[in-house]
Amino acid sequence: MKKNFVWIFALISILLASGFLVTPVKAKGPFDMTCPTCNGSGQITTTQTCPTCQGTGKVEPDITKKSMNGYGTLVGLDWVARVEGVFHNEEDAGTYGVATSEVHTVTETFYHSSPRIYFPPHQDVTITIDTPEITFGQDWTYTIYLSSIDDINCPECGGTGAKSVLTNCPTCNGSGYVTNWTAIWTTIIVAVVVVGALVAIGVYALRRKKTVATT
Repeated sequence: MKKNFVWIFALISILLASGFLVTPVKAKGPFDMTCPTCNGSGQITTTQTCPTCQGTGKVEPDITKKSMNGYGTLVGLDWVARVEGVFHNEEDAGTYGVATSEVHTVTETFYHSSPRIYFPPHQDVTITIDTPEITFGQDWTYTIYLSSIDDINCPECGGTGAKSVLTNCPTCNGSGYVTNWTAIWTTIIVAVVVVGALVAIGVYALRRKKTVATT
């Protein structure tokens, strides 16, 4: 009887231990396991709309007007009002654009545009526009500005319109671990088996004792 009890106890101990061995080594507790979504890092990479370009992949370049100047001059035999503007491309990428001058007299305003011009990155570009309608000695005022400019690829997303960011894993809420239900149910089953075996042994021992006592 004692020999049989030893073997039964050993078997029960092995079954009980196996309930904990199903848990991976990298775990927070006996009933936790490495999160399969983030592989235990607690974070995942998600793609979101780029906040700079709002998903378009393009942005308007930052080209500043550093200075402007206006004066009368001869072009051949013709008198013109000349307007010059110096523009600086603040971006790391080049782009094309068109400048427009406005020359105002007391009674009229004259608009003239430049050819399509390339603005190299981080460089000054001087644009000159002539207004031949102005006569010698006539009073006039002026301004010059960029009337159109091509968009450039968004520097934040590289023109894709999307940006990869790290966020907390939704499966494990950033902990890197999830509940190992296999370990829990295995342990419960083993515990039930152990309790059942102990009860059976107790009942058997009690009956054996009664049998011996009545003999």
